[in-house]
Amino acid sequence: MAWFRGSNDAEPCFAARTLRHHLAAARWGSAPPHSRTALIIAAAHRKVPNMGLLLRAGAAVDQATNEGVTPLSIAAKEGHDKCAALLLGAGAKVDQAKNSGETPLYIAVAEGQE
Repeated sequence: MAWFRGSNDAEPCFAARTLRHHLAAARWGSAPPHSRTALIIAAAHRKVPNMGLLLRAGAAVDQATNEGVTPLSIAAKEGHDKCAALLLGAGAKVDQAKNSGETPLYIAVAEGQE
């Protein structure tokens, strides 16, 4: 049962929740009311396999929250290198600014990420 508790493999329960969340967002035509997409949640939790699953299922790589936060800006702030690499490989924009004006590239530099 290690896959339920933070292993690096895709976690079935987390994957199911995030996929349901993403599909619900797709039905709404944008981010859900609280605006955190499944891809943003997966990026915040370093769930690279689940991010891959969501991207293959059609998740929008640059879908932002109401504040303009994108999955890449989360990965940049937290130093999640593998998440950032996956998002960049999927075409995430390094220059998509949050409402505050910060881009993922600026955030990474400010946080001292390489």
